[in-house]
Amino acid sequence: MTRLRHALRRFGRDRHGGATVEFVVVFPVFVAIFLSSFEASMVLMRQLMLERALDLTMREVRLSPERTFPQAILRRSICERARILPGCDASLVVEITAIDRTTYAMPASNAACVDRGGAAVPAGDIVSGVADQPMLVRVCYAVAPFFPTSLLGAELAKGGANAGEFSLVAASAFAQEPGTASAGGPSS
Repeated sequence: MTRLRHALRRFGRDRHGGATVEFVVVFPVFVAIFLSSFEASMVLMRQLMLERALDLTMREVRLSPERTFPQAILRRSICERARILPGCDASLVVEITAIDRTTYAMPASNAACVDRGGAAVPAGDIVSGVADQPMLVRVCYAVAPFFPTSLLGAELAKGGANAGEFSLVAASAFAQEPGTASAGGPSS
């Protein structure tokens, strides 16, 4: 018993490996902070690029009131302008809704997103509207986090329309400009 007590006392006084213990305790915290910071910056950059691409595309739509824009062309135009969005053409849904001028009632707050388990993207043409008609445009982009096991990545993946993904939503409202006629439309 005295040998054991003596060995434990000697072990308690020994300072070898103290830095290793500190490293093992602190390193995972630094890695978690780094991965979450990277994930947050990628989410922000994707959101900004999505909003910018939507604004540029919708500018062309509102300046061409005489045209009807197929959804595939709008989606392609937004995806070409937001090149940082992986798999954009398959993961992006564009929704344009006319706002009633008598009530100004807005559509439901949840934007339609791609459901990988069900039907893909709703088909049909999107008519840009008549002059001075208020329009609400929403796009929803579903994407998986870069690091799904990081703190932020795991939290983001919980709230998406699909398992392991999260949704980025951008919205824009505009009124058709009266009397404008512009050649072209969103780039193909």
